[in-house]
Amino acid sequence: MKENRRHHRLAFEVPVELKRNGSKIFLKKRAILVKTKNISKDGLFITTNKTYPPGTLLKLTLRLYYPDEPVHLTAKVVWVAKKRLHPNVYPGMGLHIVHISPEDRRRIAGYVLEKSKNYKDALELQQMYFSLKNMAARLVELQERHSQAVNFKKVVDTAIEEIDAVAHIIDKEVWEVRQL
Repeated sequence: MKENRRHHRLAFEVPVELKRNGSKIFLKKRAILVKTKNISKDGLFITTNKTYPPGTLLKLTLRLYYPDEPVHLTAKVVWVAKKRLHPNVYPGMGLHIVHISPEDRRRIAGYVLEKSKNYKDALELQQMYFSLKNMAARLVELQERHSQAVNFKKVVDTAIEEIDAVAHIIDKEVWEVRQL
């Protein structure tokens, strides 16, 4: 599939209520509950077994943050994932936002920017953690030649122990974004 995106998308799950515009489901105020796989300020991909043909208009309600007000928008189905062609995102649909208030568009853009910064910070923290582990390995070698290396090693080992307790959170953040 040709890549037509103008804005960077980030892999984040956001709860979504989905209604087909003009359908009985929409008129009865029923919604299908799904989640995003990725999101940008102009589009999103939702994971769902219930797909619609390209060109279909959908009403979506997204919950970026609780208890903040949800974001309301209308999106058009641009493409539908096929199991054989798109196994990494199947089942689901790629949507382009066709109607959204300026305020809600700013909220989505702010959300994506914040999550993007979190990702960059998570990468930096992960790199620092790896550097600390490398430092610990180097200090083992230095202990034999310098008496103060033992004290450094104790401090670094303590820091590594404390970071190990939360490093999985950073790894998960990095992994989720890399799943795009």
